[in-house]
Amino acid sequence: PTLLRNGIDPLQLQQEVLDVGHWTGRVRCSAADGRVLCLELTVSGIPEPIGPQRYYIVTVSDLTQQLQVQELLDRQRSYDSLTELPNQREFKQRLDLALRASEAEGFMLCVACLDIDLFKRVNAQAGEAAAHLLEDRLHARLLRLVELQLGHQPVAQLLRSAALACAAATGR
Repeated sequence: PTLLRNGIDPLQLQQEVLDVGHWTGRVRCSAADGRVLCLELTVSGIPEPIGPQRYYIVTVSDLTQQLQVQELLDRQRSYDSLTELPNQREFKQRLDLALRASEAEGFMLCVACLDIDLFKRVNAQAGEAAAHLLEDRLHARLLRLVELQLGHQPVAQLLRSAALACAAATGR
Protein backbone atom coordinates (compact mmCIF):
# COMPACT_ATOMS: atom_id res chain seq x y z
CA PRO A 1 0.00 0.00 0.00
CA THR A 2 2.85 2.47 0.77
CA LEU A 3 4.25 2.05 -2.74
CA LEU A 4 0.87 2.67 -4.35
CA ARG A 5 0.16 5.71 -2.12
CA ASN A 6 3.47 7.15 -3.33
CA GLY A 7 2.58 6.61 -6.99
CA ILE A 8 4.90 3.64 -7.47
CA ASP A 9 3.59 0.72 -9.50
CA PRO A 10 4.95 -2.53 -8.01
CA LEU A 11 4.83 -4.23 -11.42
CA GLN A 12 6.95 -1.48 -13.00
CA LEU A 13 9.35 -1.70 -10.05
CA GLN A 14 9.69 -5.45 -10.55
CA GLN A 15 10.22 -5.03 -14.30
CA GLU A 16 12.96 -2.45 -13.75
CA VAL A 17 14.74 -4.76 -11.31
CA LEU A 18 14.58 -7.53 -13.93
CA ASP A 19 15.71 -5.25 -16.79
CA VAL A 20 18.33 -3.10 -15.05
CA GLY A 21 19.17 -5.14 -11.97
CA HIS A 22 17.96 -2.56 -9.44
CA TRP A 23 15.36 0.11 -8.67
CA THR A 24 15.66 3.20 -6.45
CA GLY A 25 12.87 5.50 -5.33
CA ARG A 26 11.58 7.66 -2.49
CA VAL A 27 8.48 7.09 -0.39
CA ARG A 28 6.77 9.02 2.36
CA CYS A 29 5.29 7.08 5.24
CA SER A 30 4.34 7.51 8.88
CA ALA A 31 6.40 6.28 11.81
CA ALA A 32 4.72 4.61 14.79
CA ASP A 33 4.83 7.93 16.68
CA GLY A 34 3.06 9.76 13.81
CA ARG A 35 6.10 11.53 12.33
CA VAL A 36 6.23 11.64 8.54
CA LEU A 37 9.37 10.00 7.17
CA CYS A 38 10.98 10.24 3.76
CA LEU A 39 12.71 6.99 2.90
CA GLU A 40 14.85 6.04 -0.05
CA LEU A 41 14.36 2.43 -1.10
CA THR A 42 16.73 0.45 -3.28
CA VAL A 43 15.73 -2.99 -4.52
CA SER A 44 18.47 -5.05 -6.13
CA GLY A 45 18.12 -8.48 -7.65
CA ILE A 46 20.67 -11.21 -6.98
CA PRO A 47 21.44 -12.93 -10.27
CA GLU A 48 20.97 -16.70 -10.40
CA PRO A 49 23.36 -18.89 -12.39
CA ILE A 50 20.39 -20.59 -14.01
CA GLY A 51 16.77 -19.42 -14.16
CA PRO A 52 14.98 -16.32 -12.92
CA GLN A 53 15.98 -14.21 -9.94
CA ARG A 54 14.71 -15.58 -6.68
CA TYR A 55 16.35 -13.30 -4.13
CA TYR A 56 16.38 -9.55 -3.67
CA ILE A 57 18.16 -7.11 -1.39
CA VAL A 58 16.17 -4.12 -0.13
CA THR A 59 18.08 -1.17 1.32
CA VAL A 60 16.20 1.51 3.23
CA SER A 61 17.74 4.90 4.02
CA ASP A 62 15.95 7.49 6.14
CA LEU A 63 16.39 10.85 4.37
CA THR A 64 14.03 12.78 6.66
CA GLN A 65 16.59 14.72 8.67
CA GLN A 66 18.81 15.38 5.63
CA LEU A 67 15.84 16.81 3.68
CA GLN A 68 14.75 18.93 6.65
CA VAL A 69 18.24 20.44 6.91
CA GLN A 70 18.22 21.11 3.15
CA GLU A 71 14.81 22.82 3.40
CA LEU A 72 16.09 24.99 6.26
CA LEU A 73 19.21 25.96 4.28
CA ASP A 74 17.07 26.77 1.22
CA ARG A 75 14.80 28.94 3.38
CA GLN A 76 17.75 30.75 4.97
CA ARG A 77 19.22 31.39 1.54
CA SER A 78 15.96 32.94 0.26
CA TYR A 79 14.33 34.69 3.25
CA ASP A 80 15.36 37.30 5.77
CA SER A 81 15.63 35.67 9.19
CA LEU A 82 14.26 38.70 11.04
CA THR A 83 11.28 39.60 8.86
CA GLU A 84 10.73 36.19 7.25
CA LEU A 85 10.11 38.03 3.99
CA PRO A 86 11.88 37.15 0.74
CA ASN A 87 15.38 38.61 0.65
CA GLN A 88 16.66 40.75 -2.20
CA ARG A 89 17.94 37.79 -4.24
CA GLU A 90 14.65 35.90 -3.90
CA PHE A 91 12.64 39.04 -4.71
CA LYS A 92 14.70 39.61 -7.86
CA GLN A 93 14.11 36.01 -8.97
CA ARG A 94 10.38 36.34 -8.38
CA LEU A 95 10.29 39.67 -10.17
CA ASP A 96 12.14 38.20 -13.15
CA LEU A 97 9.62 35.32 -13.33
CA ALA A 98 6.74 37.77 -13.06
CA LEU A 99 8.14 39.97 -15.82
CA ARG A 100 8.49 36.96 -18.12
CA ALA A 101 4.96 35.82 -17.26
CA SER A 102 3.67 39.34 -17.89
CA GLU A 103 5.22 39.39 -21.34
CA ALA A 104 4.08 35.87 -22.18
CA GLU A 105 0.50 36.26 -20.90
CA GLY A 106 0.05 39.92 -21.82
CA PHE A 107 -0.89 41.39 -18.46
CA MET A 108 0.39 44.58 -16.84
CA LEU A 109 2.63 44.33 -13.81
CA CYS A 110 2.77 46.72 -10.89
CA VAL A 111 5.64 46.73 -8.39
CA ALA A 112 5.36 48.82 -5.24
CA CYS A 113 8.28 49.41 -2.88
CA LEU A 114 7.98 50.83 0.60
CA ASP A 115 10.90 52.52 2.31
CA ILE A 116 10.33 53.35 5.97
CA ASP A 117 12.13 56.58 6.82
CA LEU A 118 14.31 56.41 9.89
CA PHE A 119 13.65 52.70 10.50
CA LYS A 120 17.28 52.19 11.54
CA ARG A 121 16.72 54.77 14.27
CA VAL A 122 13.84 52.68 15.69
CA ASN A 123 16.13 49.66 15.69
CA ALA A 124 18.96 51.58 17.39
CA GLN A 125 16.84 53.40 19.99
CA ALA A 126 14.17 50.82 20.86
CA GLY A 127 16.05 47.61 20.06
CA GLU A 128 15.74 44.80 17.57
CA ALA A 129 12.68 43.25 19.25
CA ALA A 130 10.74 46.52 19.02
CA ALA A 131 11.80 47.00 15.40
CA HIS A 132 10.69 43.45 14.58
CA LEU A 133 7.33 44.07 16.26
CA LEU A 134 6.92 47.30 14.29
CA GLU A 135 7.70 45.45 11.04
CA ASP A 136 5.23 42.70 11.90
CA ARG A 137 2.45 45.20 12.65
CA LEU A 138 3.20 47.23 9.54
CA HIS A 139 3.21 44.11 7.38
CA ALA A 140 -0.12 42.95 8.85
CA ARG A 141 -1.72 46.36 8.25
CA LEU A 142 -0.42 46.59 4.69
CA LEU A 143 -1.61 43.08 3.95
CA ARG A 144 -5.07 43.90 5.32
CA LEU A 145 -5.18 47.14 3.33
CA VAL A 146 -4.29 45.39 0.08
CA GLU A 147 -6.81 42.62 0.79
CA LEU A 148 -9.54 45.22 1.34
CA GLN A 149 -8.59 47.33 -1.66
CA LEU A 150 -7.74 44.68 -4.22
CA GLY A 151 -9.85 41.68 -3.32
CA HIS A 152 -7.42 39.46 -1.38
CA GLN A 153 -4.35 39.98 -3.60
CA PRO A 154 -1.17 39.20 -1.61
CA VAL A 155 0.93 42.16 -0.49
CA ALA A 156 4.41 42.80 -1.92
CA GLN A 157 3.59 40.54 -4.78
CA LEU A 158 2.42 41.12 -8.28
CA LEU A 159 -0.81 42.90 -9.07
CA ARG A 160 -2.25 42.03 -12.46
CA SER A 161 -3.97 44.69 -14.51
CA ALA A 162 -7.47 43.46 -13.53
CA ALA A 163 -6.73 44.17 -9.86
CA LEU A 164 -5.32 47.57 -10.77
CA ALA A 165 -8.41 48.38 -12.85
CA CYS A 166 -10.57 47.40 -9.88
CA ALA A 167 -8.56 49.69 -7.61
CA ALA A 168 -8.77 52.52 -10.14
CA ALA A 169 -12.54 52.07 -10.55
CA THR A 170 -13.09 52.35 -6.80
CA GLY A 171 -10.84 55.40 -6.59
CA ARG A 172 -8.31 53.71 -4.34
